[in-house]
Amino acid sequence: MFHVEQIRSLRHFLLSSAEQLGVILSEHHVSRLLCYLRELLVWNRKVNLTGSTDPHEIVVKHILDSLAGLKAICSDRGEVSLLDIGSGAGFPGVPLKILRPDIKLVLLESNHKKAAFLRQVIGVLQLQSTVVTSEPLEDFAVHRNQSFTHITVRALRPEPHFRFIVQLLSPNGRLIVYQSKMQVIDDQALQETGLMIDQEILYSLPYGMGKRFLRILMSHSLCSTWNNNKN
Repeated sequence: MFHVEQIRSLRHFLLSSAEQLGVILSEHHVSRLLCYLRELLVWNRKVNLTGSTDPHEIVVKHILDSLAGLKAICSDRGEVSLLDIGSGAGFPGVPLKILRPDIKLVLLESNHKKAAFLRQVIGVLQLQSTVVTSEPLEDFAVHRNQSFTHITVRALRPEPHFRFIVQLLSPNGRLIVYQSKMQVIDDQALQETGLMIDQEILYSLPYGMGKRFLRILMSHSLCSTWNNNKN
């Protein structure tokens, strides 16, 4: 799909944009991310995966925005498992997996066409320890005999899903919420589920494409312990 000059230009753009965000990419990472981008643009012609068709905009607003979540994924506590709720076109789960192949990843996407795209990406990129499920979150929470060290929510309001998320978080787990503006998370919803905001990270996307927020949530008791240990 891309011509040689387009590939060269996009490779440079991806590397320079990632550097502005503080993310270091190897040539292997770049090749796999560009392969993912190519598949997305091809499928986007027949399945509504993203409103943007500009590859440069997709790189910054979706791929690099997804990679900002690396700041919240701890690697010092053993095995990392990630549930990406409402994965859509694979953001943030797939870019995070490309940079952190050790992650055991579940992409939860109820739209069957989008889920088919995700399975295609897994096959093309040969992503190991990565599965797609189209179950509704409430069914997945009931039937899944598994917990996750990290859960991501990017394209959804998190509050309606808190009661299912807490069932799926491991005892030391973290919920990573991506937000495009400084939205307030409902205090009552937090209190009812025992979650508490542990950390907030503000960052700017490269080339002036907007400000973003990461909110990292933990259980109230764990958050207190975590903060005491840091002091």
